[in-house]
Amino acid sequence: MIPAVHATEEDSAWKILSSGFAVLGAYDLGFYGKGIYLSTSAYYVRQYLIMKSRPAILVCFVVVGKCFPIIESHTDLHKSKAAKPITDGYHSHYVITSVKGMVSDTQADEIYDEIILGPELTALPLFVLLINKESVTEGFTDSKNNEESTTDEPHPYLI
Repeated sequence: MIPAVHATEEDSAWKILSSGFAVLGAYDLGFYGKGIYLSTSAYYVRQYLIMKSRPAILVCFVVVGKCFPIIESHTDLHKSKAAKPITDGYHSHYVITSVKGMVSDTQADEIYDEIILGPELTALPLFVLLINKESVTEGFTDSKNNEESTTDEPHPYLI
């Protein structure tokens, strides 16, 4: 079991927290396969919060089962997993990405990830982080210096 985060709307987050991901009734058709998209990086998922009117992050525990590694870009149409079900014989897909969501190698300066869960797996939502809409584009920390806020003010990204 690994901790992971899922970016969503506040209303959806509360529904998922009370009833699980099955309450959505649909899966993201995304670049790396059809399923529930999560990441181990809250910094990475902020890009998915920009378009949300009331952004929230669900913090979850995830069991990935037998995981298929995605190593080709979704732009390679012959090998792309875009909008396709999880690969036969696997429970999930896993891709190492750049901050912009493109396939990356492990030699890059900054790497992130996406975990795509198929219909037979789910994530166990633990709690909801409500995100201040105005702060989404500012980022959560200075990723280059890894600096945290040092003021006594409340954290500007949580409400």
